[in-house]
Amino acid sequence: MKEQDLLSVQQIHLAQEFVDSQVERAVRAFHLEAISPATSPFETWFSTPSLDAESLSHFELTETRFSHLTQSLPLPQKAPLRVGRQSSLIQGTPHHTVNSDTLCAIVQNAFGADTQRRRPYPSGGALYTVECLVITGPYVTGLKPLSVLHYLPVSHAFELLQESLILKEYEGITDLSGVSFYLLYCINLKKSIFKYRYRGYRLSILEAGSMYQQALLEAEHFGLSSRVIAGFSEGSMAHLCGINASLMLPTIIQAFGLEQRDP
Repeated sequence: MKEQDLLSVQQIHLAQEFVDSQVERAVRAFHLEAISPATSPFETWFSTPSLDAESLSHFELTETRFSHLTQSLPLPQKAPLRVGRQSSLIQGTPHHTVNSDTLCAIVQNAFGADTQRRRPYPSGGALYTVECLVITGPYVTGLKPLSVLHYLPVSHAFELLQESLILKEYEGITDLSGVSFYLLYCINLKKSIFKYRYRGYRLSILEAGSMYQQALLEAEHFGLSSRVIAGFSEGSMAHLCGINASLMLPTIIQAFGLEQRDP
């Protein structure tokens, strides 16, 4: 095994030697409280917002102003009124086929490293603490459908984690229909906190956001829409993908599909 490959395998163990156990416990507790959805009916009742849907809508798509007393200074030249992304995926087109060339181009262009091992998005301390897993749907061609692949940005290769998902398991990941494939972003816990402690976890959250924005922009080149989803069970996703949830923290899911249009 090459030296760089050996380091790639051992990095979690090496980072563990410098991890503060108190910091790790605090980050784990916060991650579970901030990310995990309610599971029991009792928890669900208390996690439901006290405002109704109409009241909540007043907060959507609204800018924030700090004070009604401050002065507004109009921009000298108005930028073109253009939103730089498509609407989020609402309902995918059933049985839409995505070939391996499309999927690989999205993943490689969004996350792949150059010859200096730099990636297209920023990372605190150049640690790159967020790992991306690809969960292929039943209509992905050229790659094994209903499988879980871990993208290796430097090697430009996939590490096969699972190859025999059940269709019902795939369809149960979210309540969206017509999803062609998913990306799951996981924080490498040991690597995220050994250098910057609590701040390292915050940097990892920011890194995940940069990654899914990159993937969104790349997918749009192929006419695909996406939606990011946080309401899922980390334990179930870790089990489904065959990863150790004590080392990798599932953080956000991004669904991709061809938006179904009305005739």
